[in-house]
Amino acid sequence: MSWKNLVDDVHWEVRAEVAKHGYKLDRLVDDENPYVRAEVARQRYGLKILVNDKDKVVRKAVAEQGYKLNILINDKDSLVRAEVAKQGYGLDKLVCDKRKYCSSSSS
Repeated sequence: MSWKNLVDDVHWEVRAEVAKHGYKLDRLVDDENPYVRAEVARQRYGLKILVNDKDKVVRKAVAEQGYKLNILINDKDSLVRAEVAKQGYGLDKLVCDKRKYCSSSSS
């Protein structure tokens, strides 16, 4: 079986493995499965598109690459914001992320 056949496999796990090897990223960046698109992001391909992906798994993978953290710091999903914090970005803002006991006037 060739890479060409694997990129069209019905199982997302196979397509994700193809992406891990950096093959056909131009096609897989638009895959229906978020785990496949996340693997594409981990290859640092298509980050400009994937930073705005509808799925948090993909946006988290983009944050893992350190890409557009200034945008992802405001993500609606806490797992994405946590990955931004892991990158050491915006810690002064994220330290009081969604916590009622932190006031905006505290330093």
